[in-house]
Amino acid sequence: MVFSAVLVFLLFSCSRASILTFELEDRTTQCYFNWLKKGSFCEVDYQVISGGNYDVDVITYDPKGRIIFRKDRSSYYTFRLNNTLDGEYKICFSNDFSSVTHKVVFLGWFDSSETEPSDSGLDMSLQFHHTLKSISRNLVATEKIQLRERLLSSVSHSFAAQLNTRVMYWSIGLSVLVVAVSLVQVCILRSFFKVPSSHHITIGQTRVSVPPKFAH
Repeated sequence: MVFSAVLVFLLFSCSRASILTFELEDRTTQCYFNWLKKGSFCEVDYQVISGGNYDVDVITYDPKGRIIFRKDRSSYYTFRLNNTLDGEYKICFSNDFSSVTHKVVFLGWFDSSETEPSDSGLDMSLQFHHTLKSISRNLVATEKIQLRERLLSSVSHSFAAQLNTRVMYWSIGLSVLVVAVSLVQVCILRSFFKVPSSHHITIGQTRVSVPPKFAH
């Protein structure tokens, strides 16, 4: 029982990841930081879940403030950081080009470096050591696949909701237009079949109906 608990702890301690979802307002820039060790490898995954044209500007800086990655007006991307310095790496998301629309963005940092399992006081063989590493890598890959599927589902749901709203407003506009055109057609048709009223003139004991154009 203790061995199983230690094994589970080792597996999940190897699959390190930092993920978050945040709202990026119009004409704003938000930055996020992650402390990384020199020589480690980190995969950064981001995706715009909803808002506008699903695009943001992305810039990544190393601990010395140098730009190591930049991509403008992108919806999603995955890139790898080869960390050559110890310190805080910064990634900034900008929505300055949008004056109205807010964006919802997903960000994930995944540590893909090869790490040694911590000393648990157990006598593990070399084969078990490699098996542990393999399971750890598979856990990270599985976690990323599940996140990607959830993100795609969220994006699809957001797009479907926006499309449904646009279709509803378009249908209401067309309905109002059809009713207006029908009323205009009815008025025009009624004017075609309108019979002018006659004027009555009494001559002696006789009452005569005279059309309006001859009444005066």
